[in-house]
Amino acid sequence: MITIATEQNQRVSTGNRIYIMAKNTLIGRAQSLTADVSFGTEGVYELGSIMPQEHVYLKYTGTVTLERFRMIDLNFANASLGIAALGEDILQKDVIDINVMDDTTKGVIETYRGCTADSHNTSMRANQIVTENMRFFFLTCSTQGA
Repeated sequence: MITIATEQNQRVSTGNRIYIMAKNTLIGRAQSLTADVSFGTEGVYELGSIMPQEHVYLKYTGTVTLERFRMIDLNFANASLGIAALGEDILQKDVIDINVMDDTTKGVIETYRGCTADSHNTSMRANQIVTENMRFFFLTCSTQGA
């Protein structure tokens, strides 16, 4: 017999059970968060072979991209959120932490620390909700229990 678990007993993370905080502020209408970590892995080669002899890690680069529906009176660049800039005011923005939270357990699922804004874009299309995206570089990240 197949049964459906209650929300409290679910074993997988789902988008309808998380929320995202930046600078300890809820990011309302969030639609997606995509994180990427690159280790700058390079192959070590030698004359006489096309095959790598080993791989080495050369550079850690972490990015996180946050997409949300843009609110009429609240967007990433508004003073109340204050995580984006549209010009040289980016020089006044400090690093932030972004937390992905579990709404059921109230625990932290993932944390991206030392986030620095890289890019901001807004997408306006006919007959669609306006969206905005922010891409950040982060210094470190951790997961629940790490």
